[in-house]
Amino acid sequence: MGLSYNPSIVVDGLQYALDVANPKCYSGSGNTTFDLTGRITPGALTNGPTYNSNLGGFLSFDGTNDYLAVPDSNLLDLGANFTISAWIKLNDLTTAYQSIFNSLDVVTNSVTKGLALVWWRDNLYGVNPKSLMIQYGMNGWAWNVYSSDANTINDLNIHHVVLTISAANTNNPTISFYLDGVLKTTTWWGQSTKAAINYSSDTSAIRVGHLYTPGNPSYANTFANMNVYNLQVYKKALSAVEILQNYNANRGRYLYNADIVTDGLVYNVDAGNYLSYPASGTIWQGISGSGSTYYSVLTNGPTFSGSGSTGVISFDGTNDYATVNTNLLSGYSSGTIAAFIKFSGTNPYGTIFLRQHGGVDTYNAFTTGYLVTGYGDRTAGTAGRLYYQNQNNGQKIQSISVLSSNIWYYITLTFSSTNAKIYINGNLDKTVSGNFLSPSDLVTDPRIGSYAGFEYLASSISSFQIYNRALSQAEVTQNYDAFRGRF
Repeated sequence: MGLSYNPSIVVDGLQYALDVANPKCYSGSGNTTFDLTGRITPGALTNGPTYNSNLGGFLSFDGTNDYLAVPDSNLLDLGANFTISAWIKLNDLTTAYQSIFNSLDVVTNSVTKGLALVWWRDNLYGVNPKSLMIQYGMNGWAWNVYSSDANTINDLNIHHVVLTISAANTNNPTISFYLDGVLKTTTWWGQSTKAAINYSSDTSAIRVGHLYTPGNPSYANTFANMNVYNLQVYKKALSAVEILQNYNANRGRYLYNADIVTDGLVYNVDAGNYLSYPASGTIWQGISGSGSTYYSVLTNGPTFSGSGSTGVISFDGTNDYATVNTNLLSGYSSGTIAAFIKFSGTNPYGTIFLRQHGGVDTYNAFTTGYLVTGYGDRTAGTAGRLYYQNQNNGQKIQSISVLSSNIWYYITLTFSSTNAKIYINGNLDKTVSGNFLSPSDLVTDPRIGSYAGFEYLASSISSFQIYNRALSQAEVTQNYDAFRGRF
């Protein structure tokens, strides 16, 4: 099979190519995958990895017993120089080993064999936490282990991961890791003697999504909870230029495409984009640049409706809310809170966003229909009017406009040490002078849609952003224009 589907990836030295988006590789049903180079035996999807057609198509491994077996000896001995490259998405950060490619084996208390490229969770044994790790066997009872920087992957987004090895047949190989086209720092664990790779001879060890040693299954038998979009194995060490070529060849499939401002973006969830919310589950993933670092947990059953860009998360006004990471907005001298939102019910009332440190202080209280006053007390306001207070007995601003239910608005609050501004659909509604900085406090319970168990907001939210700077009016308008066509 040819690679005409994707001529922009590097083909020199390509030994194996899995691309779930290509029907020549996977038809969308059944248990068989095909190598697009035509060199490698068909793979067997085992125990039910699921296929999803979104983003072109991907395989989801459940972390319980799913894996892809590729029993071909040509993937055992990769020679002195090789590359393993894959687009993946971790579905949790709690599984200790998330195996991307495995050919490990052991003769217990005697010899270690093969290799595994994994995401490693813990700060143990001289291996960096949340790093990419290569573990490979040697002709003795020990392993060689190298890892990338700590926190190489510490989110649930889609990433391009690459391992290259040169001089694998020597006692001093060169190991390199790349994430999204960028070279990472490599750390040697220092707990054994550096040695050449001792390749395995058992084809049953070759698995995607399963860390496994067939010679002694009790030694390693861990399943990955992740999505795999494509995977390539090269019998050469790709250069940095070639790795970037491969990254750019596929990145368009997995990039956030809303034309919003990204400078200063620290949190961005978007129900109208599959990368942020795949229509089910409780994780509302942050996406786009630095805005991908954080995510929200949908709590007490907010519901999803719509499809594609019209997807929304609806909060019932009774007990639904979304958590937000406590670091956000803590100690910001300026910032922006924005949401594309539709209020439900007759009279808009409730909490849009708020940080609460119980018994201490209330911060960044962005509300409608009520306002937070001294010591976190709540006072009735005008239904549909927007209110903001930076902390108890702090600076306050309220909108001139009164918003209606069942109409979509892009509402934006910007603040700094000199003023706060409210924008509605890109238009400046109100400015108040004063020091509106956001106090530093990491012991808070930030929420969308709730004030620490009170003042729930009945609403539908399409997207929500937080920036670590105050956007200009032109930037607010740019964001509004990016979302306004959805409804």
